[in-house]
Amino acid sequence: MAMVVARPEHLVILGDFNLHLNKPENSDVSSFLSFINSFQLQQHVSGPTHDKLNTLDLVLSARTSDSFISNVTVLPTSFSDHRSIYFTMRVWQPFSNCP
Repeated sequence: MAMVVARPEHLVILGDFNLHLNKPENSDVSSFLSFINSFQLQQHVSGPTHDKLNTLDLVLSARTSDSFISNVTVLPTSFSDHRSIYFTMRVWQPFSNCP
């Protein structure tokens, strides 16, 4: 499936990246961090997202002066070895002239 992003400043990428982001000395992690920085992406999750205390699950967004991602919280779950990530995302609805 292909997706076109018409407004890249509102880009959000999230999921299980299967990289231990808490271990920046790892060459794969270092390369990934350089990659997200080169595209001016912001990583919003801090702290472990896995029961082995690694940060695997991420919420990335375009780095803007007015961040639309806030209140990021990581909570344990009883049904998975991954923790749940909750966050607030401000969305814009296009103005319509329709009644």
